[in-house]
Amino acid sequence: MTEQPAEAPSPGWYLDPTDGRQQRFWDGSEWTQQVRRARSHWRRALLVLGVFVALWVVVVAFLFLWLRIEEDRLRPGLAKTLDEVRLSGGLRLVSEDYSGNSWCLDACPTLTRRYSSPLSREETYRVFAAELARLGYQCVRYCGQVDGSAWRQPENGERASELFLAVHLITELDRSDPFPKDASRPVHAGLSVQ
Repeated sequence: MTEQPAEAPSPGWYLDPTDGRQQRFWDGSEWTQQVRRARSHWRRALLVLGVFVALWVVVVAFLFLWLRIEEDRLRPGLAKTLDEVRLSGGLRLVSEDYSGNSWCLDACPTLTRRYSSPLSREETYRVFAAELARLGYQCVRYCGQVDGSAWRQPENGERASELFLAVHLITELDRSDPFPKDASRPVHAGLSVQ
């Protein structure tokens, strides 16, 4: 305890020269009997890491809840548009998917319904096209093609939501294909609104 710092520092807590696991108080002229555990940089680092992880979890939870709230708010409006479409001819709804959010971070709000049909691809497209035309929709993109047509309902010069119609013929069971499989009804039509 007779060892003193090379230059006499101001009074305060310093690493104990006899035991590096603790701190000893230097009164300005000599070491006192006051000791305390040395502060660990690892503890501070773990504390910072813990705070960072906690904040990250809070942000992820907030985004998840926000997207769920957005879906609950946006999905009914999109569903209302698709609910106008009444199909016959043996077409049957097989699935419905929602994706996106109002910020369009990953994708803009899109509700997709997929149908199976006993008709050919072209006949299935004609059934959908006739129903969309009956509802007042006009083909605005890729008109005359069987896959990927976009339809819009004019509204006082404002841009309305678009309905996207794609009809695919599934010939083999491929698990990676996004369209559901029904061996007895190989034609699948996807109708989505964005």
